[in-house]
Amino acid sequence: MLFRSVDHWVSTSRHNAAEVAAHFHQPVSVLYSGVDTDQFRPGPRRAGWRAARGVPEGALLIASLGRLVGLKGLRIVVEALAGTEGDIHFLIIGEGPEEAALRMQAREAGIAERVHFHGRAAHADLPALLCEIDLLVQPSIGVEAFGIAVVEAMACGVPVLASDLGGLRETVVEGLTGRLLPQADVPAWRSALLAAENDRATLSRWGSNGRLRVEGEFTWIRNAGGLVRLLDPASPGGRA
Repeated sequence: MLFRSVDHWVSTSRHNAAEVAAHFHQPVSVLYSGVDTDQFRPGPRRAGWRAARGVPEGALLIASLGRLVGLKGLRIVVEALAGTEGDIHFLIIGEGPEEAALRMQAREAGIAERVHFHGRAAHADLPALLCEIDLLVQPSIGVEAFGIAVVEAMACGVPVLASDLGGLRETVVEGLTGRLLPQADVPAWRSALLAAENDRATLSRWGSNGRLRVEGEFTWIRNAGGLVRLLDPASPGGRA
């Protein structure tokens, strides 16, 4: 079989590495995916950007980033948002087969004016978009091997609420860069959103910590260095 010709496996998280090792019974190294921290970095908000989209300047603007499919769990956030009376708006960046269902859910819940569909965004436009938001949400109900959108948001100084599963446990540090929440637990997500709205100082601290974490763990330079050590056993720290 093809996998028998593989000399060494590499995965983007310890979680995924354990799954690969259990399946193929071969050693697996972990090399976290990197982001360009010069491109993805904290920046100012654009004047009038929120107003043009019907988002009050003082609102808590949360966002998700990625393909709109059921396993991403965005319906959990919409349902949680429907139970809040605060000024919380949800920006959905991406496209996919779940869009129609999410639009209907928001309408039926009476919060369509607080759920904004941006559509697909070019990768080059993501840093500016991320700098407009207060909080990234990643409510996945299917396993995430890593969660690159989470790391890109953290690089921009954005705190994160994510499901407590898979590789997300390796990117988000509970209480330091955001929160890890029980998957599909609507009351827990609602409580976390309300807490975020009422404690912007904690969000700011989480955002700063997230940027530092990315600079230390999730850069392309760090990723490339790990790959060199893996491929060249003679390099410093290389695999013998």
